[in-house]
Amino acid sequence: MAATVFGGLATLIGPLSKDDDDKPSASSSPSQVTAQPSQPASTAPAPSSDAPQQPAYQEVYSGRMFKLRTPRSSDCLTSFVDFDGAKAATGEDITPDEAELALQRCFEFGLWINATSASVTPTPVSSAEECLELAHQGGLVSVSGYPELKKEDPIKRGNTVCFETDAGMIVRAVAEEVRWTPDRHHDWVVDYTFKATAWQM
Repeated sequence: MAATVFGGLATLIGPLSKDDDDKPSASSSPSQVTAQPSQPASTAPAPSSDAPQQPAYQEVYSGRMFKLRTPRSSDCLTSFVDFDGAKAATGEDITPDEAELALQRCFEFGLWINATSASVTPTPVSSAEECLELAHQGGLVSVSGYPELKKEDPIKRGNTVCFETDAGMIVRAVAEEVRWTPDRHHDWVVDYTFKATAWQM
């Protein structure tokens, strides 16, 4: 009778221990499933590789000094700065069509601004991209006559002027000196000294 009871108990214990052995193998299966999604993510390309490349600007010149001085004469003379050509001059037969900045003794204008876009700021400008963005804001225009120019005084000492020239160049011109002086032909005349850097695509 005792053998029969022990035999029955062994029969009951046997299936229970077999179920316990199956449980670890069943529990290991989900861990394998959750590991699979991480594999494709590790081989995916970096998002930055699809980002568009910004245009690179090449420096044409840096720290070049240009003087724009009002002609001291009763004749109709023009002084100009051509940042594209990196030159400044004063003459009788000069027309400022290719110059970004000019001063003239004639009645037509005092300060000539000639560019695709131009702007001026009292804060420093550190890059070609920043200068181009500033130039697109506009605001710097020609001023007719020296009395109006003296009143408006659009370019002050320490200001940065940014141009997008007609030739596609970006120019940052810092006004190192701005000097107003009385003159016998006009109430006031102005002389500028610019320190310029130019970039192109």
